[in-house]
Formats: sequence, C-alpha cells, structure tokens
Amino acid sequence: MTNFTFTNNLVGAGKQDIFPPGGGPKNCSFQAGKQPPAGVLKSCFNNFNFSHNAILGSKGGWPNGNSYPSNQAAAGLLDFSEGRYRLCRNSHGECKKPSPALADLDAVFAATKGVE
Repeated sequence: MTNFTFTNNLVGAGKQDIFPPGGGPKNCSFQAGKQPPAGVLKSCFNNFNFSHNAILGSKGGWPNGNSYPSNQAAAGLLDFSEGRYRLCRNSHGECKKPSPALADLDAVFAATKGVE
C-alpha cells in the first residue's frame, strides 16, 4: 500500500504489537514476531508516516517519534475507569506529570485556522 498515515493516536498494543493475518511467506507481515513493528511497516507500506502515537503496553520497535506508556495511568489518562478519557495537562493535583501524549494545541489551532 502507498501513503499510509497513522499519527497522533492513543492505542493499545494488545498481546502482540503486530499480528499477521495469514497468507504465509508471501504476506509482508509474515513472521511479524521475528522483526520489529518498524520492519513490518517498511515491508508492507510504501511511503508511510507512523509517528506521534502513544502505544500502550508496547515493547517498542516502532518508528522513531512514538511513545510506549506501560498502561493508561502512565499515558496520563484520567478517569479511564469510567470511560471518560482525558489527558493530564499539568503536575498539580490529579497526576504526577503531564501526559506524554499531549498535543501542542496552539499548533493544532494555528494549522486548522479558517478550516470549516
């Protein structure tokens, strides 16, 4: 596939970061457990952007520019037990430090100014 983009997401890794769908040796993700996720992306995608993601519980190996919090609390998620997700923004009160998954909201607003 060409021009795959997966950026600015908060996802869970599950039991295995990438699980091949089958297809044997001709499948680009064949033996995903023997290569890091970045290797699978390079094999399966031409011209991809995979960055600024927080991948909960991942062992790593993704392209540079991603983070791997061990769990929801480490990601700076608050109120996740009630299904109302929000990120910790400062180190006062509810959390020890800001979430590593925080976006630069000023940059987002500047980039989307005038978009309807």
